[in-house]
Amino acid sequence: MEQKNHWNLEARNLLRAELARRRVTYKELALRLPTVGLYETEASITQKMARGKFQLAFFLQCMWVIGSRSLHIEVSGPDPVTVDGANKAETDKVLTHASRVSRAVGEARAAAGKEKKKG
Repeated sequence: MEQKNHWNLEARNLLRAELARRRVTYKELALRLPTVGLYETEASITQKMARGKFQLAFFLQCMWVIGSRSLHIEVSGPDPVTVDGANKAETDKVLTHASRVSRAVGEARAAAGKEKKKG
């Protein structure tokens, strides 16, 4: 499976799962979408879902009309180290640097908080 298609399928599966959890069919979804200004038919929704390609706005509108106000997402995908042929050593170096910067920022914030409490 090509990597680009993987993300389309992840998005589709996420929306399909939420629709199933709430027992909303594509037909019911088509009837609810006009409340947010979107006019889709059951067939057009079926086509979008089959392709797995749709805009984030469509996803959010669907979530809103089915009553899903929050969503826990666990993303699965290819190993980020190998994406675009990235060199593992270079990637590790960048991640290590980012970790050091993050730690330094955290330490600086903690120190500033202690100073604020003293003052």
